[in-house]
Amino acid sequence: MWKYVVKRILWLIVVAVGTAFVIFTVLYFVPGDPADIALPTTATYAERQAFRDSLGLNDPYIVQLGRYLYDTFIRFDLGVSWSYNVPVIEELMGRIPRTIMLSLITIIIGAAVGIPLGISAALHQNRWQDHALMTLAMVGVSMPEFWLALMLILLFCLKLNVLPAFGIGSISNWILPVAAGSVAGIAKNARQMRSSALETIRSDYISTARAKGVPERSVIYGHMLPNALIPVINILGAQFGKSIGGTVVLESVFTFPGVGLFLLNSINTRDYPSVRSSVLILALFAATVMLIVDLVYAYIDPRIKAQYVVSGKKG
Repeated sequence: MWKYVVKRILWLIVVAVGTAFVIFTVLYFVPGDPADIALPTTATYAERQAFRDSLGLNDPYIVQLGRYLYDTFIRFDLGVSWSYNVPVIEELMGRIPRTIMLSLITIIIGAAVGIPLGISAALHQNRWQDHALMTLAMVGVSMPEFWLALMLILLFCLKLNVLPAFGIGSISNWILPVAAGSVAGIAKNARQMRSSALETIRSDYISTARAKGVPERSVIYGHMLPNALIPVINILGAQFGKSIGGTVVLESVFTFPGVGLFLLNSINTRDYPSVRSSVLILALFAATVMLIVDLVYAYIDPRIKAQYVVSGKKG
């Protein structure tokens, strides 16, 4: 098991270095010049070159890449934001908790609502409850997140005027971003839970428990549910990792001051240090979440745990 953990951590390092290399290369070759935004239109050619020299933008690609990788992974220095003129790490440390909290709340609501709906649909298979819930789930999965966010703003902010459309000043500011981000998770969890419950409920041990006269409630919640939740846990972890990277949409629509909005603003202003650091942090967080999910999945599923133990003995 420990060999598996070490191997995954090493792959985490590979993901970090690979992400840093890709995002640096993309930004290096992308058209445009940061001097066009940072300097006034009246700036002379000499002033533009002096600005680029101060940022090291006139150095060859390999020199810039080596300096960036050295500063990031050896010195642990993410640089200074060209737009905010502060260390990027300071700006990110103030925004990361908001982004994580927003994603965590949406995942919790998605699980708390979606899992019971999936169980209900499975227990009423092929009845009107099942058809109604799965139809709503299909609508929720198909609905674009940005469109839903805009519709919520139009309804609750402009028409009803009961909720704010932007900011994080109070709890009410979180309601619409959380609602817009939770719908897809609720729908996906309901569909996955229904599928997993139907597969589990047909198992031999469920039939045996019923044949022994075990109460149906105990069969469902004591025997079926723990095993049916195993695939759902894996899905929840993937959703959490994905939601961290997907906050760009929600944060831009609701002007939510998290990493996503910071990344979008940095792209618009060609603030390369901020863009590189934001993408790297989001990628590392997503990879770390998936690592934790895999370890939890291996711990709660004896079959997976046994495979790791056997592979460890062979190695």
